[in-house]
Amino acid sequence: MQKKTKKSSHSAFVDFFLKSLIVSSLCSFTSALYKKIASSISAAVFTSYEWISEKLMASKIVRRFLPDKYENPQSSFTLRISRLYDESNLSLVIDKIKWSFLACPLNVLAVFGLTFGFTSALMLILENFAFSITKISFSGILDIINPLMTSLVFIVVAILFIFSKKPLIRAVNESLFVGFILFDFFAIRKIPVSDYDSRTGMSAGVAALLGILLGGIALWVPPSTVAVILGIAILFVLVLHSPEAGVIGMIFALPFLKTMALVFLAVSTALSFFFKCCRRKRIMKFEGLDLFVAVFGVFIISGGVVSVDFASSAPKMLVYVCFLVMYFIVKNVVRTETLILSCARSLAASSMLVSFIGIFEYLFGAVSQTWQDVQMFSGIRGRAVSTFGNPNVLGEYLVLVLPIVFAMFLCAKRFNHRALFFVSFMLGVSCLVLTWSRGAWLGILFAAVIFILLKSHAFLGGIILISPAIALALSFTLESNVWQRIMSIGNVSDSSTAYRLDIWRGAWKMAADKGLFGIGIGEEAFSSVFPQYALAGTETAPHAHSLYIQMILETGVFSLAVFAVVCLSYLSLVFAYIRKMPGKDSRAISVGFLCGICAFLIQAFTDYAWYNYRVYLFFWLMLGLAMAVLNLCKENDRRKFIYE
Repeated sequence: MQKKTKKSSHSAFVDFFLKSLIVSSLCSFTSALYKKIASSISAAVFTSYEWISEKLMASKIVRRFLPDKYENPQSSFTLRISRLYDESNLSLVIDKIKWSFLACPLNVLAVFGLTFGFTSALMLILENFAFSITKISFSGILDIINPLMTSLVFIVVAILFIFSKKPLIRAVNESLFVGFILFDFFAIRKIPVSDYDSRTGMSAGVAALLGILLGGIALWVPPSTVAVILGIAILFVLVLHSPEAGVIGMIFALPFLKTMALVFLAVSTALSFFFKCCRRKRIMKFEGLDLFVAVFGVFIISGGVVSVDFASSAPKMLVYVCFLVMYFIVKNVVRTETLILSCARSLAASSMLVSFIGIFEYLFGAVSQTWQDVQMFSGIRGRAVSTFGNPNVLGEYLVLVLPIVFAMFLCAKRFNHRALFFVSFMLGVSCLVLTWSRGAWLGILFAAVIFILLKSHAFLGGIILISPAIALALSFTLESNVWQRIMSIGNVSDSSTAYRLDIWRGAWKMAADKGLFGIGIGEEAFSSVFPQYALAGTETAPHAHSLYIQMILETGVFSLAVFAVVCLSYLSLVFAYIRKMPGKDSRAISVGFLCGICAFLIQAFTDYAWYNYRVYLFFWLMLGLAMAVLNLCKENDRRKFIYE
């Protein structure tokens, strides 16, 4: 009885507070402000995307080059391709190979592991000792131990499974750890028991023969390399089976992989999606924004073909186009609430690791002071770079991530999801501070303002109400170095700021001469022309230190105009749909993506944000994912979102 009284008192206090004169007046003010903005001419312009997109897609020019392939599916090209494949011998061969591995008992796979391990070890011993006329030395034995470890691992793992007759696919389906990685994290569809119960895998003799053949390659190729190739082949097959897994894996692995590894993953995912579309297991839809992105891709291609340094620009152009295509893949692959949640969890887990590495290296490692004015900021021991090698690049990654993770945290209903997003957000904010990137700080501050304004009028009122407490808390928690860094924004006595301003002056002079069509993409093309316009001391600058100036210099002013249309179209689309979304979760998540992209675009004024290939890919991945979220909201605008 006392508990009920206590609860009633608490509810009464909350009701009294919410109905107080100050709070009710504040809520009325913010509500009226929202209604005024929603009825303004600017709101009408910024929410007109859907009407413009429909007119564009219905135009004769677009219909000529992009006909509707689904009006007559019986005569469509994709249906003919699908039938041709299903009736071909190739389909039977691929199906036989697939099931020979998936339905293979674990003890048969153990035979492969044993024969590969023993054969590769024997080849290494013969190569290093049996055919050598020199005396065996202790150092020679040490040199062979490292390659032998791979063979030993295969043997040990094979012994663990030598007595199990369970098929591989059943073992995977029943494994908690492997099942979580494949089916929960990477959202790969679990194969039902009825699909493999009557299948038979490869025989022990075939497995032993494969082990001997691959083990014999150790005479020329180390066993570890063979193991890596096998791992890549398995990854390739998984991505071909599920392009969704490729997208989720790319989001997670992006900060940790090199460019060419990401190219391989992107190409594999694109091929998988293309084959799925040809077999009518996936569909691709286009809208107005997609056409503008495609036109921007044409400018990227022209920047590689028409360049003052074709040899360096062409390979970079291929990488840029490959990564740009991922926008279309993500937008069309991620079509369910489960996939959006899987992508968000992958993003949160990856950024959490990146932030932890950055914080750890700042506190306990050796951080460089290369990117700061040591005399002005003597209290800063260095700047965190984590896996990106540059503090500004790390900041560009984090400002895109943090608003999205924060929005997912607000909307999460499950405790484990909320904990993941909360830890990821807090570590990300801490790491962002340690980058000491003023451009990133400006971007995230702008994102915070946009988020507060767009989430809801009640949220805005609450922030206004507690703003004095927030300001007081920041004044006590932020150290003097942070305030000093913030107050130095725009201070030309800072050597890094002065250097950047000098680069911009030279770049604008260069843009006046070369900005109509550009000089070609890449730092080599830039470095071959920029010294002619550079101010003294900036001749060796690798880029213009601004995404928009660099875009003009590389691909011309028209490419910047198209990119602006892409960004404005996305903004208009978001503004149009957040007015219609009945659920607060859908609104918050859409605004989170918008804020992340806006924060990135703000920082891009102060740095060439696409200088790093991974950040370039990450931008298009997030824009594609943002469009996927909006499209799902459009389809499910009468249902609650994601967690319910």
